[in-house]
Parts: sequence; structure tokens; C-alpha cells
Amino acid sequence: MMFSEDANDSESFYSCHCTADSCRERCGHEIVDVLLHEQAERAPDLVDSLLDLKSALAQRSDAEQILETFCELRRRLEKRYYLAFYRMRRWLENQMEAQVSRGRGYAPRVYPIRLKARTLSGVIESIRAEFGESEKSPPQYSFFRVEFAFRAKTRTSRGLLA
Repeated sequence: MMFSEDANDSESFYSCHCTADSCRERCGHEIVDVLLHEQAERAPDLVDSLLDLKSALAQRSDAEQILETFCELRRRLEKRYYLAFYRMRRWLENQMEAQVSRGRGYAPRVYPIRLKARTLSGVIESIRAEFGESEKSPPQYSFFRVEFAFRAKTRTSRGLLA
């Protein structure tokens, strides 16, 4: 079940050497599996949220819901599993992007997501602020439309699936 040479080497497992071009698609799934194993007896109430995240990641259907579930789990578990959440944060940043526009009919601009904020609303606000600055728009950036999506798979990332 372990994902490193030494099953007890959690530091190797939780370290993240991914980049946007070399990020393994299964990396995030592995992290959720480990957290599920850890929480099964400690906090059964968190298992449902972890299973929801695992299912949503497998379907790659609702990127915003994935980020919302991640933020909730992060709020509740990050103090205990900081390295796991660091790795998951990096993985999500490599796998997803934000598409921002002024509204329907406007071409969206693509931005990387940065999960420095601990809530989904904080992530959205930081992206809107960055978009507003790049557009040299007045501070009504809250009207900008932000949607999250998984990045298109590249040939490079397909070859790195392990």
C-alpha cells in the first residue's frame, strides 16, 4: 500500500517534487488514501468527507467542490497532517486552474490557482484581485466570474502516471 521505498518513511511520501509539467495524476489520490487509513479509527466523521473528496477526484467533474472539500478538510486536519496537506495543496495547484472573465460573453483568462488562503472564498478573492490588477480595473473585482477546472492533460503528464 505504501508509496515510497520504505513503508515507514512518511517524510519521503509527504514530500512533493511535482511541477506543473511533471505532476503525477495519481499523487492526490494516494494522499487521500493515506489520510483515509489514518482517520478510519481516529475520526470516523471525517471519513465521509475524505470519501467525497476521493470520489470527486476520481470523476474530475466538479473542481470547485473538490477545492471546497479540500479547504474544509485542511481546516480540520492540517495541524496534525501538515506535510500531507502541503503535498495535496501543491498537487491541486499543479492539476487545476482558474478561468476568470468579466462575465458571460467575455473570453476567460487562465490563472494558476494558489492555495495560500485557507477557504475557497479566500482563494476566489485572491484570484479576482490578481485579475483586477492585470486588467487595471477598479476595485469592483468581485463582479469577475471565476470558474475552476482541471488542466488539460499533456503528453508529458500521461507518461508520468505511475
